[in-house]
Amino acid sequence: MISARGLTKRYSSGRGISNVCLEVAPGEVVGLVGPNGAGKTTLIRLLTGLAHADAGELTLRPAGLDPGGHRLTLGTVQEEAALFDLLTGGEYLTFVGQVHELKSDLRGRRIEELALHLDLGDGMARSIATYSKGMRRKLAFAAALLGDPRTLILDEPFESVDPLSVLAMKEMLRQFARAGTAVLMTSHMLSLVEDVCERFVLMNGGTVRFEGNHKDLLLRVEALAPGQPVGSALERVFLSIVAPARQEVVLATLARIESP
Repeated sequence: MISARGLTKRYSSGRGISNVCLEVAPGEVVGLVGPNGAGKTTLIRLLTGLAHADAGELTLRPAGLDPGGHRLTLGTVQEEAALFDLLTGGEYLTFVGQVHELKSDLRGRRIEELALHLDLGDGMARSIATYSKGMRRKLAFAAALLGDPRTLILDEPFESVDPLSVLAMKEMLRQFARAGTAVLMTSHMLSLVEDVCERFVLMNGGTVRFEGNHKDLLLRVEALAPGQPVGSALERVFLSIVAPARQEVVLATLARIESP
């Protein structure tokens, strides 16, 4: 479970986030979306302990564990994954499994399964320095899942990943959610977010501007532009909040394109 109340972080540039509240329940997959500079990555860094908030409260559960215990139940993919380039993929995942104190046989079995599902192939024996961006993303995703986390916080996990691996990653996230893991993910691929997630949080200008499920999206769309069958619900809500001045132009353009 993730519970954030009134999180605020300001930088000297003036950017940051202000009074952000967020809840992700066990078994829930929540999509965090917004334009570049909206504050998503700042929020992710606060949630994963890579930055400290100026104000607000943050709770990661299961309860009763100390901060070190919390981190061991947390799997994360950061915007810029810090991988050890001199290690092979297999050596890196072995190291991550040791950090999580997994027994050797269990660690080996999980690494083998993740490598198979994510098609890491011969990359497991190659230096990470030789990896493409997509391969690095898949390795970071495997590392996030390796410790059987109760909370997953993923910043752009699908970026540069091939379509077959994206399908596998989506199914793996659903499996973890069914097992009770709380999942928070960001992506600029709104159709993908709408497919995977059951609830959505839209940020703009460092604040939360919309939060709701699929039904809430449809209600918001009906209020914004009833009867215009263009764009997905999340895309239309996103556009109306992020770029309201451009909304009518874009909708009209899409309507002309889709007209027979």
